[in-house]
Amino acid sequence: MRVPKFYTVLSIAALSLVKLADAHDTSLASVKRAFQDAHIPEDLRLTFEPKIHLNVTYFLDDGNTFDVYPGAPLARHGSIRFSSNLSTANILMKLLIIHLITETAHPPVYHISECHVSAGPFVVAMIDPGAQTNPNITQVRHFLGGDYYYNELNGVFYNRTPAVTEYKQPSPPSNSDPHRYTWLLFNQSPKFSRQTLVDSTTNRLYFDIAKFAQETELGDPIAGNFVLVGPEVLPGA
Repeated sequence: MRVPKFYTVLSIAALSLVKLADAHDTSLASVKRAFQDAHIPEDLRLTFEPKIHLNVTYFLDDGNTFDVYPGAPLARHGSIRFSSNLSTANILMKLLIIHLITETAHPPVYHISECHVSAGPFVVAMIDPGAQTNPNITQVRHFLGGDYYYNELNGVFYNRTPAVTEYKQPSPPSNSDPHRYTWLLFNQSPKFSRQTLVDSTTNRLYFDIAKFAQETELGDPIAGNFVLVGPEVLPGA
């Protein structure tokens, strides 16, 4: 059976993506450098000295998973529009990109390969400080949860209580540069368990992770990850 050229291109590109992932520098130094290059510690007013790797895995609609790396570009789940003057080759290339990159509609799973700090509890926060070229006036809180523990059998974090702020899918404004959706991992403090600063009814806007961490005595984050998510309309569409 003859394989369509489009699927041949998909296979070649997928293989290239695997090779790139294998070659990706995942050292703690590279994670710190990626955060610094994206000006995340500066814009969040946090000291970032990662002690462990925080891995973030998204689940795709087809049941597959996709691990993300600091600064990896992703596509927001939604309709994709193409302008009528695009060539067939350009449309196929855009469809190829859509096929290869993950969606952010579903909450991710957090895990680490090995833990050198403690088994928990931990706090996970997901913050949007905006685009690097145009940071938000305020931070947007996309997720906040505590009571996470480390499972030594598979490295996955599991938690025992409902999230303080449930996961909200990245939704950057149209015509904006990609936003830096950032996950931070903290050692959970006793004061966090008693905090009343944020609950499920608190506005996601006007959040200040540095101030919140200080007031709940979380200290500096011990790990982090981030992705770049742009609007659903791809460049040239």
